[in-house]
Amino acid sequence: MRVLTAVFLTLVAFVIVTISQYYALHYTSRLIYPRHGSAYAVTLAVALLSLGHLFQGGLYAGGVWLGDHALGLGTLEPSEPDQTVTFLDHFYFSLVNFSTLGRGALTPTEGLRLITAVEAFHGFLLITSSGTYMFQISSGNAPFARDG
Repeated sequence: MRVLTAVFLTLVAFVIVTISQYYALHYTSRLIYPRHGSAYAVTLAVALLSLGHLFQGGLYAGGVWLGDHALGLGTLEPSEPDQTVTFLDHFYFSLVNFSTLGRGALTPTEGLRLITAVEAFHGFLLITSSGTYMFQISSGNAPFARDG
Protein backbone atom coordinates (compact mmCIF):
# COMPACT_ATOMS: atom_id res chain seq x y z
CA MET A 1 0.00 0.00 0.00
CA ARG A 2 2.86 2.40 0.79
CA VAL A 3 4.28 1.85 -2.69
CA LEU A 4 0.96 2.82 -4.28
CA THR A 5 0.75 5.87 -2.03
CA ALA A 6 4.28 6.89 -3.06
CA VAL A 7 3.41 6.43 -6.76
CA PHE A 8 0.19 8.44 -6.35
CA LEU A 9 1.95 11.28 -4.48
CA THR A 10 4.67 11.34 -7.13
CA LEU A 11 2.14 11.50 -9.97
CA VAL A 12 0.17 14.29 -8.28
CA ALA A 13 3.33 16.35 -7.73
CA PHE A 14 4.49 15.67 -11.30
CA VAL A 15 1.19 16.80 -12.84
CA ILE A 16 0.82 19.93 -10.69
CA VAL A 17 4.42 21.01 -11.30
CA THR A 18 4.08 20.37 -15.06
CA ILE A 19 0.93 22.50 -15.19
CA SER A 20 2.69 25.26 -13.24
CA GLN A 21 5.53 25.23 -15.80
CA TYR A 22 3.09 25.67 -18.68
CA TYR A 23 1.45 28.63 -16.98
CA ALA A 24 4.80 30.16 -16.00
CA LEU A 25 5.90 30.11 -19.65
CA HIS A 26 2.50 31.18 -20.96
CA TYR A 27 2.02 34.16 -18.65
CA THR A 28 5.64 35.26 -18.91
CA SER A 29 5.15 35.46 -22.68
CA ARG A 30 1.98 37.48 -22.27
CA LEU A 31 3.74 39.94 -19.94
CA ILE A 32 6.71 40.55 -22.21
CA TYR A 33 4.88 40.63 -25.56
CA PRO A 34 5.59 42.61 -27.79
CA ARG A 35 8.98 43.51 -26.25
CA HIS A 36 10.57 40.09 -26.79
CA GLY A 37 14.29 40.27 -27.46
CA SER A 38 14.76 43.39 -25.33
CA ALA A 39 16.71 43.60 -22.09
CA TYR A 40 13.38 44.19 -20.32
CA ALA A 41 11.93 40.96 -21.73
CA VAL A 42 14.97 38.87 -20.85
CA THR A 43 15.23 40.30 -17.32
CA LEU A 44 11.54 39.83 -16.62
CA ALA A 45 11.57 36.31 -18.05
CA VAL A 46 14.57 35.31 -15.92
CA ALA A 47 12.93 36.73 -12.80
CA LEU A 48 9.53 35.15 -13.41
CA LEU A 49 10.88 31.76 -14.42
CA SER A 50 13.22 31.72 -11.43
CA LEU A 51 10.25 32.42 -9.15
CA GLY A 52 8.36 29.68 -10.96
CA HIS A 53 11.14 27.17 -10.30
CA LEU A 54 11.27 28.20 -6.63
CA PHE A 55 7.51 27.58 -6.48
CA GLN A 56 7.93 24.21 -8.20
CA GLY A 57 10.67 23.24 -5.77
CA GLY A 58 8.31 24.26 -2.97
CA LEU A 59 5.60 22.01 -4.38
CA TYR A 60 7.96 19.06 -4.38
CA ALA A 61 9.16 20.02 -0.88
CA GLY A 62 5.54 19.91 0.25
CA GLY A 63 5.14 16.48 -1.31
CA VAL A 64 8.30 15.17 0.34
CA TRP A 65 7.26 16.70 3.68
CA LEU A 66 3.79 15.17 3.36
CA GLY A 67 5.28 11.79 2.52
CA ASP A 68 7.68 12.10 5.46
CA HIS A 69 5.42 13.48 8.19
CA ALA A 70 1.84 12.61 7.28
CA LEU A 71 1.98 9.48 5.13
CA GLY A 72 4.96 7.66 6.63
CA LEU A 73 6.52 6.89 3.25
CA GLY A 74 10.07 7.40 4.47
CA THR A 75 12.24 10.13 5.88
CA LEU A 76 14.95 12.56 4.90
CA GLU A 77 17.89 11.23 6.89
CA PRO A 78 20.38 13.92 7.92
CA SER A 79 24.11 13.17 7.79
CA GLU A 80 24.34 14.14 11.47
CA PRO A 81 22.25 11.76 13.60
CA ASP A 82 21.05 14.35 16.15
CA GLN A 83 19.92 16.90 13.55
CA THR A 84 16.20 17.74 13.41
CA VAL A 85 14.83 18.00 9.86
CA THR A 86 12.48 21.00 9.41
CA PHE A 87 10.32 22.09 6.47
CA LEU A 88 13.11 24.50 5.49
CA ASP A 89 15.40 21.46 5.20
CA HIS A 90 12.80 19.79 2.96
CA PHE A 91 12.66 22.95 0.84
CA TYR A 92 16.45 23.18 0.63
CA PHE A 93 16.67 19.50 -0.29
CA SER A 94 14.02 19.90 -2.99
CA LEU A 95 15.71 22.92 -4.56
CA VAL A 96 19.07 21.15 -4.64
CA ASN A 97 17.46 17.98 -5.98
CA PHE A 98 15.19 19.81 -8.49
CA SER A 99 18.19 21.63 -9.93
CA THR A 100 20.06 18.29 -10.08
CA LEU A 101 22.96 19.64 -8.01
CA GLY A 102 22.95 16.60 -5.73
CA ARG A 103 21.53 15.56 -2.41
CA GLY A 104 23.98 17.10 0.04
CA ALA A 105 23.52 16.35 3.71
CA LEU A 106 20.06 14.74 3.46
CA THR A 107 19.22 11.31 2.07
CA PRO A 108 15.68 10.11 1.29
CA THR A 109 14.66 6.65 2.47
CA GLU A 110 12.05 4.11 1.40
CA GLY A 111 9.13 5.54 -0.63
CA LEU A 112 10.52 9.07 -0.64
CA ARG A 113 13.25 7.84 -2.97
CA LEU A 114 10.66 7.58 -5.76
CA ILE A 115 9.35 11.13 -5.51
CA THR A 116 12.86 12.56 -5.12
CA ALA A 117 14.19 10.61 -8.13
CA VAL A 118 11.30 11.81 -10.28
CA GLU A 119 11.83 15.34 -8.92
CA ALA A 120 15.45 15.35 -10.13
CA PHE A 121 14.48 14.12 -13.60
CA HIS A 122 11.53 16.49 -13.79
CA GLY A 123 13.56 19.45 -12.57
CA PHE A 124 16.19 18.81 -15.23
CA LEU A 125 13.48 18.66 -17.88
CA LEU A 126 11.73 21.84 -16.73
CA ILE A 127 14.91 23.87 -16.25
CA THR A 128 15.99 22.79 -19.74
CA SER A 129 12.56 23.88 -20.99
CA SER A 130 13.04 27.29 -19.37
CA GLY A 131 16.52 27.60 -20.87
CA THR A 132 15.16 26.83 -24.33
CA TYR A 133 12.40 29.37 -23.76
CA MET A 134 14.98 31.99 -22.69
CA PHE A 135 16.97 31.32 -25.86
CA GLN A 136 13.81 31.98 -27.87
CA ILE A 137 13.12 35.23 -25.99
CA SER A 138 16.73 36.39 -26.38
CA SER A 139 16.52 35.67 -30.12
CA GLY A 140 13.49 37.92 -30.50
CA ASN A 141 10.87 35.18 -30.73
CA ALA A 142 7.80 35.14 -28.51
CA PRO A 143 6.63 31.62 -27.76
CA PHE A 144 3.04 31.51 -26.44
CA ALA A 145 2.66 35.26 -26.97
CA ARG A 146 -0.48 35.07 -29.06
CA ASP A 147 -2.05 32.04 -27.38
CA GLY A 148 -5.38 32.70 -25.71
